[in-house]
Amino acid sequence: MTLVSKQQNILSFGERLKKAREDAGFSVEQLAAKTKIQKKYLERLEAEEFDALPPPVYVRGFVKHWAEMCNADQSELLNHFDRINEFFLRARQ
Repeated sequence: MTLVSKQQNILSFGERLKKAREDAGFSVEQLAAKTKIQKKYLERLEAEEFDALPPPVYVRGFVKHWAEMCNADQSELLNHFDRINEFFLRARQ
């Protein structure tokens, strides 16, 4: 495992999204314009405010599009989101 991989494992989901966005050179406003995802949803994803987001099926689409635009590892981000979503679903039961 490389140093970068180890550092990415330490980052929270929102931090990873923010890092991908910043590494790609986008502001939140720029990414919103490029992806057509509302700025408030991008901000809520970075802040991990999952209760203030649309249903997970839509959020998965946001994450996929985010990764594509920022040249980030799409499957890694989606897997991370799925783990978080599963945790929240179980916590609500």
